Amino acid sequence: MKIMKERTMPHLLRVMQQLNKRQALTNEDRQYMVNLEKGYQGECYFDNVLKEVVKGDVVVLNDLLLSVNRTHTQIDSLIITGSTIYLYEIKNYDGEFVNKSDHLLTKTGHEISNPLIQLSRSTTLFKQHLRNSGPSFPVEAFVVYVHPSFVLHESTLGSKLLMPSQVRSHLAELNRRSSHLKKKHNDLASKLVLAHVEDNPFKQTVTPYTVESVKRGLTCLSCGSFDLILTRRSSFCSTCQYKSLLPDSIDAHIKEFKLLFPDDRVTRHTIVEWCGGKVSDRVVWTVLKTRYNPKGSKRTRYYI
Repeated sequence: MKIMKERTMPHLLRVMQQLNKRQALTNEDRQYMVNLEKGYQGECYFDNVLKEVVKGDVVVLNDLLLSVNRTHTQIDSLIITGSTIYLYEIKNYDGEFVNKSDHLLTKTGHEISNPLIQLSRSTTLFKQHLRNSGPSFPVEAFVVYVHPSFVLHESTLGSKLLMPSQVRSHLAELNRRSSHLKKKHNDLASKLVLAHVEDNPFKQTVTPYTVESVKRGLTCLSCGSFDLILTRRSSFCSTCQYKSLLPDSIDAHIKEFKLLFPDDRVTRHTIVEWCGGKVSDRVVWTVLKTRYNPKGSKRTRYYI
């Protein structure tokens, strides 16, 4: 098995997790963060089962976003075998649901969109992309429910659905179908990676925040606590006992600042303030000059 496009944590989830340490999120933002975390965990679970079960000659692409005839489609996981391309829409829902034509109903009557509709749209657009880009391949698509407590009632479309108990056996079947890949398969995988759209048009945004609105200071790289004991060389967390070298901790906080405030320049003064004034200007400068590239004159110097 060859993974040509790795899965990465959604950018917005990374932002929200960092913000959650430094300010109180709105109820809407917090719920959205929880949903993102749960979805990402489900996708990672599927990835781990895939790596464990599939040993044949296949190519895997994760989080693929394509633009087809000015319309975008996102595919959670795509697997190219010698005979077929498989598309997977991965859901980490838990609890009991009732299947309806255009939505799912929770046990309490709450409506959510039916993933089969999203899957049908993604499959149609992907097939159009294949027709535009070269040789055609058979395509099969599935909604994959990965949470062990998920139960779906009144489902009549079982051939397109994979229940938690079916995931391993389905992926094991790919070993039988994974005949040796030819050049055309690898060429297609390379073209799909190149066609991936980095700027996600579906991305959500978090409630606006500023440097002044969030709590500044060094946090534990493991648990996020502000309860740290600093020495000249290290940072020790009183909450979880995690210890890190001080330069590594400062470097992580520089990256955090760049994530949260991508339009702000990284300067010595900025990072000293971001670390809550707990580390000296000289220590911050040492990390910046050894791990980042300086730009501008001495008076206006910043780092990238």
